Amino acid sequence: MALWVPKLGGALDPALVGHEELMILLGILSKREIARTRIRVRDAVTVPARDQGRYLNGCPAMVRRC
Repeated sequence: MALWVPKLGGALDPALVGHEELMILLGILSKREIARTRIRVRDAVTVPARDQGRYLNGCPAMVRRC
């Protein structure tokens, strides 16, 4: 079964060096996008909570029991 890669305009041929390099590049770009999204989501949740004085991870720092 052939793997169709739109950026190649056809099927992937693992024997070709250029195809292997493109797949490595696409993997790196994918990991980068996941990291950027993770940071954006974390900030989107953390910053408003901090600005409103709420706590996301359990008890506030000054309270001994929750």
